[in-house]
Order: sequence, then C-alpha cells, then structure tokens
Amino acid sequence: MLGLSSCTHAAAGTRPTTPPPSVHATPPAPSFASDPPDATVQPNGGDGGGGIHHGPGGGTLTVGLTVSMDGSPGLPASSPGLPSPYKVIATPSHDPTSPIAGLCNPGGGINFGWIWEVRVIDTTTGALISDTPLCVALGPGTPPPGPGPIEATPPTIGEIWKQVAIPQPPLELSPPDEGVTGLDTWMWSTSPATITIDAAINGWTVTGVATRTAFVFDAGEGDGAALRTADGGSLAHPALSHVYETKGTYTVEVAAIWTATVTMTGPGIVARRTPIGTAWLTVSGDYPVVEVRSNLTR
Repeated sequence: MLGLSSCTHAAAGTRPTTPPPSVHATPPAPSFASDPPDATVQPNGGDGGGGIHHGPGGGTLTVGLTVSMDGSPGLPASSPGLPSPYKVIATPSHDPTSPIAGLCNPGGGINFGWIWEVRVIDTTTGALISDTPLCVALGPGTPPPGPGPIEATPPTIGEIWKQVAIPQPPLELSPPDEGVTGLDTWMWSTSPATITIDAAINGWTVTGVATRTAFVFDAGEGDGAALRTADGGSLAHPALSHVYETKGTYTVEVAAIWTATVTMTGPGIVARRTPIGTAWLTVSGDYPVVEVRSNLTR
C-alpha cells in the first residue's frame, strides 16, 4: 500500500527542523514476516539511522519483489503469470519418406541425436528472431526423436530478476521505534545506483547492468498519494517528513525501483539485447505512533 498524506519532500540543500534523536546502535539481522523467496536480499548498512535491519520497535520486516513490463507494480517475481522475453518452439525433424532422416551426430562419437527445428519468437513484438536446426543427443535406450532440447523454455522476467542480487533498501526512520503525534517523522533510504547482472538459468545466460531509478516512500496513511523520489535522502536531508495526527500503528514502506535491459543467450539466440521490465523491491514494517500530553500544574 503506497499512499501518503501530509507529507513533504525536503528540498535539496535545506536542513529541516532537527528531528527527535535517532538510534546509532547496530541492529540485528532482518527477519521476515512473510515468505521471502521472491527477493534475493543483500544487507545494506544505511547511514546510522534507526530501523535499518529490523522493523520499528524491534519488529519484523516484510520483503517482497514484484515485477512488471509496464513500469507499475506488477506480479510477485515467482508468479507463473509473468511473461518470458521469448517464446521457443522446438519441433522434431520429420520426413515421412525416410524414418531416419532426422538422425545426427552431435559430438562426432558413437552417440547419435535427432535434429530439432528451434524457432524463437519475441513475445513483445511477435517477430520471428531465428529458425535454427539443432542436433539434440539421444540418451541411452531413448528412441528418436527423444525429449528435445530441455533448455528450450526461456526464463520469465521474474525468474531473471530473482537471480539479480538487488540490495534490500533499509527502512530508516527518525524517531526510530515509535512516532509522536504532531511531530515530524523522517524517512529515508539508501541503495547503490547500479548492480551487475550475470546469471545462468536453465541453459540461458543473462548479463547486463540494472539501474535503480527511484524510491517510493509510504507513511501508511492510506490515502493513495505515494511520494516518489530519485534520491533516497539521508539523516541530514530525509526524503520524506510526515506528521501523524492520530495515534495508532501504521505500515510504513520503502520501495527501490530498478530497470534493466540485458543480453540474453540461449537456444536459437546469440547475444541479443532484451528488456526485462521493472522490479520493485519493497520493505515494510509496523510503526507505532503514540500521543504525548502535557499536564500544567500551578
């Protein structure tokens, strides 16, 4: 839920009003409130603020990775509904006049194989990328044409992003463990600008560079007005300053947004530039906000 209200973005070079003190102790390693396989999480030390590797108040963090091709939050990276950049159609060679016309010798030894026609189609444009014969070895005792090229199915964009070691954006808060109504709560985060992609997935190789394009901060008020920034801010210059008017527990979030165009190599494809869409790595936790009242005495 990426929605905010009563939020301001600290202008570059402007020092906001001094916030309540922030914690500088090293927090424990993160624990996960939900199944985390959608993200390859790398620790990120932040710059010494509170809530770095743990939820506010020592609670848990929820980490999730969503992927889409249109730049908006999409499906979990493990979803089978995500597209593959390419569709591969493998068809065994067939000649009704000669039952052994498809025989081939893939390694030049005593083992034989069968010729398969491998057609690669760009799923975005529908264009035929290649149409290549491929000699696929037959296993011992396997009758022709055999199972075909087992690596013919390309990975989905979600499977590719899962192999990218996207660093977990730290959820930095001040005050670190609980907010106070009527006072500013600061949020900021950090992340490298680029990371290298070098993965091998089911016979396909994927190389390139992913670029972090933005952060999205959500103070948990739920009014749908997310704050998106190119810079994650810092303790000195937080990305977001938010005032809670009502005590309660709010789900606060930070998302790092990444894009990449990679080079893919696989059956029928030799070093082809391939867009893999956008990935959102989101970290969220519950943030308690209390109300402090003063009593005047005479």
